[in-house]
Amino acid sequence: MGLFFMPRTKKPSKRKLLELWSKSVRNRDGNKCVICGKTDHIQAHHLLQKKRFPEYQFCIENGISLCPTHHNFGHFSAHMNAIFFSEWLRLHRRKQFRWTLSKMVEWKKNRLHKDITMP
Repeated sequence: MGLFFMPRTKKPSKRKLLELWSKSVRNRDGNKCVICGKTDHIQAHHLLQKKRFPEYQFCIENGISLCPTHHNFGHFSAHMNAIFFSEWLRLHRRKQFRWTLSKMVEWKKNRLHKDITMP
């Protein structure tokens, strides 16, 4: 029986992984803004920040599809009005809201534990 060698392939870049994540999120949401239904220039938004929660940056549950107005630019966008966006998520995407909240609570508990146990 001969040996089987897998060809070496380059590890996908972070940019490529984010592109795949974004496409997966947008496909899941029907390539439309989940708030208003627009289909132009749809962007995937991270519910948990990539910098603070790097372990979830490629998790599909951590994404939601938004138009530019609801992502960055409008008065009620995810980046400009976190309170509105959080409330919208709680009312309309309960499963994602609970998942996001559970990860934030877990992160806070870990931080608190680290603060208490540090000399």
